[in-house]
Amino acid sequence: MSTATAPRPIALLEGARNFRDVGGPSSRDGRHVRKGLVFRSEHLAHLTHSDMETFQRLHIKLIFDLRSHRERIRLPSRLPQEPAPEIIEMSIHQDVNAAHETFRTLIRRDPSPEGAVHTMMEIYRGHPKAFDGKLTKFFDRLINGQFAAVVHCHAGKDRTGFASAMLLLALDVPLEAVFEDYLATMHHLDPTRSAEALKPVLAEMLDKPLGTAALMEIMSVRREYLQTALDSIDKDYGSIDAYLERAAGLTPDRRRALQALMLE
Repeated sequence: MSTATAPRPIALLEGARNFRDVGGPSSRDGRHVRKGLVFRSEHLAHLTHSDMETFQRLHIKLIFDLRSHRERIRLPSRLPQEPAPEIIEMSIHQDVNAAHETFRTLIRRDPSPEGAVHTMMEIYRGHPKAFDGKLTKFFDRLINGQFAAVVHCHAGKDRTGFASAMLLLALDVPLEAVFEDYLATMHHLDPTRSAEALKPVLAEMLDKPLGTAALMEIMSVRREYLQTALDSIDKDYGSIDAYLERAAGLTPDRRRALQALMLE
C-alpha cells in the first residue's frame, strides 16, 4: 500500500482536502503547465462557506463531474450560486464508488488485501475504454479556454487520476512527472474519511464488512494501478498518442492548441 512520507500539504479547501492545482509540472520542451487553469478534486459535497469564497476567488467556471448518477444523488455537490459554475456530468461508472460490476464480482471472490489490489488493477484496466469518447468533451471545453475548471470524482484519485494523467500527457509532460502527480494524492487524501463514505456502498455488495487492510488498499493509489491503465492503452490503442487522438479527439492541431493555452 502506498503511504505518505511527507507532511500533508495545507488544503486549499476545508471540505475537500484532495483539491489541488494540476499546474506546475514541466513539459518536455521546458515549458510549464500553467497554474490556476485546471484543478483536480474529490467530491464537492462538503464545501464550507469559506470554500465557496475560495471557488469564486479561483474563478471556477466549469466542473467536470466524473461520478455516476447514483453517486451524485448520494452526495450532491455544494457549490456557489452567484456565479454558479457550469457542471458537465461525464458519468464514468468504472469505479468502486459507482459499484461497478467488475469491482462487485472480484471483491466478492477475494476480499483479502491482495484481492483488493487485484480488483483495483482490473478497475484501472477498464479506465481507457470507460473514458473513450467522453474525454472529447473534456478537451473541447479546455481548448475553448473555459478556465478555471475542476475535474473530480468521489475520492479524487482513480477516475480523476486517470483524467489528470491524460491531460498531463496531452501537454507532453514526461511520464515520470505524471506518476508523481498521481501518487501525490496520498499526501492530500484523507483515506479514513473516504473509507467511511465507501462503507455504505460496500454494505450493499458484500455479506460482511471488508477488512481494514483491504479497505485501505482500495483507498490508496499505487504506481501499478496507473501503469495498468497505460498498459491497457498500449494493448488496445497502440500508444498514448493514438489514444488521445482516437478516444479524446486530440488531433495534432488540437493538441498544439491545448498546449498553447496551458503551457508557458
